[in-house]
Amino acid sequence: MDTATASSLVSRREGQTTRRSRQRELGMWSAFMLGGTYPASTQASNLRKIVCSLIRLDLWTLDTLKSACFRKHPEVINRGVERYEEFLDAELLTLHVCEDLYEVGFEARLQGYFGRLSVQQLLEYVRDLRTSAYYAELMHWRLVMAHTARSNLRGAQASSDRTAPKYMDWCETYQEYLVQLEADDGDRQQKLKAVEREVRFLRGHVKHAVGSGDLDDATLMQLRRKFEALQDHYPDVHDCIHGNRRNILTYEHVLWWDPDAEQRRVSQLDQAPEHAVEAYTSASPTLSFLVPTISLLSCIPAALAWSHASRQVGNAKDAEFYQLVSSSAMQLLGVVTLIWPTVFHARLGRLSWVLTWILAGSGACFTLLAVPLYLLLPTSWSALSSFGGSVALALVLLQLVHTI
Repeated sequence: MDTATASSLVSRREGQTTRRSRQRELGMWSAFMLGGTYPASTQASNLRKIVCSLIRLDLWTLDTLKSACFRKHPEVINRGVERYEEFLDAELLTLHVCEDLYEVGFEARLQGYFGRLSVQQLLEYVRDLRTSAYYAELMHWRLVMAHTARSNLRGAQASSDRTAPKYMDWCETYQEYLVQLEADDGDRQQKLKAVEREVRFLRGHVKHAVGSGDLDDATLMQLRRKFEALQDHYPDVHDCIHGNRRNILTYEHVLWWDPDAEQRRVSQLDQAPEHAVEAYTSASPTLSFLVPTISLLSCIPAALAWSHASRQVGNAKDAEFYQLVSSSAMQLLGVVTLIWPTVFHARLGRLSWVLTWILAGSGACFTLLAVPLYLLLPTSWSALSSFGGSVALALVLLQLVHTI
């Protein structure tokens, strides 16, 4: 059997072993995330996902600093490795040497660690900024190692007379040296991709937690500072992996955890409103001023009408009576038309729903009461009741503009 055939068989076996290993890891990860060992709390679940990503980044940072020292990069030798280890729990320090540190199933190893953490302890880990000061170095040195490994491989492929360095003295032939460089290049690229992918996962976990209301402003501010450290070299890392530069932190708007928020906002501004009520957003302050103001000013002519009205009781044969009946019917129709959709409207809050129905009920009562008052009391009382129904209807419109 020649060397190429043997190498092919070995690679095939390694691939099968890797696939089986990853299947086991995914099974462990599913059991870890779906197991019943943790309290059924949405906040705790969202915080565990965030802390899990942060722990991976912390351990990868330690592994990267030590690996850089081993490779004898002069800028990294003895630079804060021992101090960085002081920031991590002793239990976590024992995990950074695991072979599956960069694999999907590594999170299953954290099951026991998470089981001892309360929600408050999870929040404290999220707010801890000591390790995040080294995140920029994590991104930088992973990128340097990936570029170096790729450069060494291309150089060796272009020149067959290159010899292995001293730290690779076990490579006796050029072919062994080339195979080792290929393995080293694949390992460096895989680790760089794992870091970039985990950073995106972390942002997704933060977005989901914010949507569930599980993160307060102080915690979001601390997370933003972590992402600021990751942002320093993230565009270069993304360009190395995907061929284009992208940011992990968006500075243009406050929703930094949602990269599509600004695009959605601009898209919504460019689109014409589908319903008339959707066009009221920019006019709400104006309406909030006009409706109460005009309602109060209208009280002046209503009061003048009251003072100058006759004190005679109305009659069913009067033309004004039938005009009152028709106007009251149309006013009631307007109230029902406005209120009926709010019974099933998902965006109407509980308090807004109650206020709207109180105003609508008051308006309907005043409108209905105006008809019998015309026949029982002086007509000025009927006019006053009808005016009260009109004011209540205007306030109902204003309330719906603000809440829908």
